[in-house]
Amino acid sequence: MPSATGRGWSSRASARTSPWSSRAGCSPPRLSVPGARLYAATNPDSPQHWLKTGYVDRAAELNLRAWHFKLSDNPSLSPEYVADLAAEYVGLWRRRMIDGAWVVAEGAI
Repeated sequence: MPSATGRGWSSRASARTSPWSSRAGCSPPRLSVPGARLYAATNPDSPQHWLKTGYVDRAAELNLRAWHFKLSDNPSLSPEYVADLAAEYVGLWRRRMIDGAWVVAEGAI
């Protein structure tokens, strides 16, 4: 049985195949403690991804907060480094990895 917790963190949340999958093989924690928070970071994926359609797009309805950031929003990265990375990516990968957009990859050849 999952335990109740007040804080949780997920890195690369969109890499999970479903909202309930777990690499450790255990159930996700219940965030039932008053004021509980789950923080998740991810790189954008397809706009049909379960994380986008089930949570990001429904943030207001579910009383969640979602933020959109571009690579250039990271104050720890120098403008030169951001420019170098931006020069490496083109097309949908640039839109995903540099601009932070959830765009479709299928059929983009």
